[in-house]
Parts: sequence; C-alpha cells; structure tokens
Amino acid sequence: MKEKRLSKLLRTITTALLATLTCASANAAALYAPGLNTIDLEIAVPVGAFVGGFDVLPGGSYLVNDGRAIREISPNGAGEHALYTFPAPVWGSFVRYNPSDGKVYFGESSNGDIRAFTYADPADAAFVTNIPNNFDMDFGGGLPYVVASNAFWTSSSIYLLDQTGNDLIATCDGPSGPLAFDAAGNLIYIPASYDVTTQIVRWSSSQIAGAIGPASLARIDAEALATVEAAYGSAFDSTGGLMFTNNGLAPKSIQVYKDGAVSTFATFVQPGGLYPFISVVRENPAAGATCALVSWCDADWTSHTVISSMAVPEPSSLGAFLSLIGLAASAKLLRGRRK
Repeated sequence: MKEKRLSKLLRTITTALLATLTCASANAAALYAPGLNTIDLEIAVPVGAFVGGFDVLPGGSYLVNDGRAIREISPNGAGEHALYTFPAPVWGSFVRYNPSDGKVYFGESSNGDIRAFTYADPADAAFVTNIPNNFDMDFGGGLPYVVASNAFWTSSSIYLLDQTGNDLIATCDGPSGPLAFDAAGNLIYIPASYDVTTQIVRWSSSQIAGAIGPASLARIDAEALATVEAAYGSAFDSTGGLMFTNNGLAPKSIQVYKDGAVSTFATFVQPGGLYPFISVVRENPAAGATCALVSWCDADWTSHTVISSMAVPEPSSLGAFLSLIGLAASAKLLRGRRK
C-alpha cells in the first residue's frame, strides 16, 4: 500500500512538473515561442484606428503610433501618456526612437508627413519632410532612412532624410515593406508582394555609401538572400538574426533569417482569435525579451491589440519547478529509507 501511495505521489509530482514547464513556455497569450514564456499587454486603441507603428525605448517602455497620438506605455501597462497628438485622425505608419540624436520620428500615410520630437522634450515636435505613402523607417549610421510606395503601389523607394532634403538611395519593384540596417551597415529590405512570395534582399554598406548623393541603387544591384511568403515588420536581434513578421503563413508567424536559413521563432496561438495579424517585431534588451505587436478579433468581433513579450521563463516559474524537484527528491529519499 505504501508503495502504491508513493507511486501515485510521484506520478502527481511528475504531472505538476510537466504542467509547470508547459505554463512556463506557453500560456493563453497571442504567441507561442518554444521554450519561452509569453506575456500579453493589451493596449487601448481608438475606434477606427490601427496601430501601425511600434518601437521599444532604451528603458524598456513602448512607443505606439495609432494615427491619433504617439503614446508611451510602460512595460507593465501601469503608466501611459501621449507624447504627441495628431491634429486630425490619420493612418499612422511608423514610430522610431533614434538613440543617436535622442529623437522620436513618426510618420503617417494619409498625408505623407513625417515629424520628429526630442524624447526628453516632446513639445519641440516639428515637421521633417513629406513622403507620400511612407511605411517604415530605420537608422543607418545614426541617420534616418524611410521606405515608401509610389502612387500606384507597384514599386517602392528608399530615401535618406538629410538636411538637404530626401535623397533617393534605392528603388525596388513591389509595394513598400520593412527595412533594417545590420551592425555592419548593410541595408536589408523585404518588398511587399501581391504574388505568393517575395525576397529578402541586401545592399552592402559600401553600396549605400555610394548611393548618397546623385546616384541610386536598383533591385538588380541587391543580393537576394532568401525567398519568403511575406513580411510586414523587421528588426535585427542581438545575435545578428533578422526577425520579420510573416502573415503569409498559417499560422501567422515571426521568422528569423540567419546564416542563410529561415526558421520560425513564434506562431499565433490565441484561442478563438479571428483574423490575426502580427505587425511589428522588436527586441527589448531592458527586459531580455522579443516583443511583437499583434491584433485579432474574438468570437464577438471585439478587436484586440496586444504587445506580446517573449522571454525565458520567469524566476517564479523556475522557483516552483525547483521546489517540485526538491519534493520529488525528498519522496525518493523517503522511499529509499523505507526499503
């Protein structure tokens, strides 16, 4: 009887261990990344608005652009405030913090205006330039580069924003997609496509430097790295991998291109989530997490927008796990003594 009770206890402990590990790596959040714990922070979005821009500040807080305001949101959701309010509702495209000059840049594609303000003093918000159909921004050598589609959404152009105006750097077939500079200054771009696939392409840092001024680059000048289904947002992680959101897959996913191969990092798993969309992905060094902006509708057609943060299991989960291991070890020790 004692052996049976002990065996039942061990089975219970084993089940609890597995449950702890499962909860540590996945929950009812929007995204599942193997081996990581996902925590969702739902954010309020005005009726009729869409959060097109998302970034992470050095301290770990989030920036969002919903076309009504540029808002800063604390990592735990306890604090939120508007840094800039648009005079009239627009379709927000991007928001980016530039550590080189301490400014927050943001765009909207309703009128094509791009503005910036100093993060420490948002009251100095000022007009920067106008680029119709602007979509995304990243910084190369501390300077802002913007990609935008033409009027017919058949091709895209990448511009350097400098003191003399908008300097055309490169053009590419297909509507605008995400762009990102790697640590070496190479520009990686993923044009949108109405076909079933697109490509990840790269212009070298030397090519970009040579295109500053009267010259410009074309897609034929770029190196094709990989063929993928789609991409909406992209960013490099701390290991040098290019993270990008791929909504052309089922389920919708965050993928990573690294060392010549594409792998899946996370997938959409929200139970009952309808019409999911993973827009922008960023790394949050302050939290040791990968963060993504995700939206979907529930069964009642209520819209949800969350920031999903994926990181190693929390210490509390690890503590519970170790406590269970200790309990299991004690049970084994007890059984050994009774032999």
